Amino acid sequence: MAKEKEPDYVKLAQKRVKKVKDFMAHFYSWVIVGLFLVFLNLLTSPGFLWALMPIFGWGIGLAFHAFDVFGYPGFGKGWEEKALEREAEKLRSQAKRLGLPVAEKKEEDEQLELPELKKEKEAPYRDDELV
Repeated sequence: MAKEKEPDYVKLAQKRVKKVKDFMAHFYSWVIVGLFLVFLNLLTSPGFLWALMPIFGWGIGLAFHAFDVFGYPGFGKGWEEKALEREAEKLRSQAKRLGLPVAEKKEEDEQLELPELKKEKEAPYRDDELV
């Protein structure tokens, strides 16, 4: 059995930590500059809160940066597969209620139409482990 090259988890972890570190620096600079702008605004023209405009605009950019680093809530890995399975299950239950024939869920290998494309079942052991 050929040993597949595993990804370098240390390098992946370093990249993720750097992205989080960069985001935190972005966040802290947004807070500090925002507080400075509010202070400057209240000092110069307290009647009109112009400082909220750049804080809001920069906050939108900060939100996109957060989505890039931490992902979009609810749309993680496997979301599409789960959504497809939920939708298929809804359709199956509707068909059952209407008395229509329903194909039961099949294993991944059984869904393939061409037998030569079926995955071979992996043995729970490696050949070199045998005595």
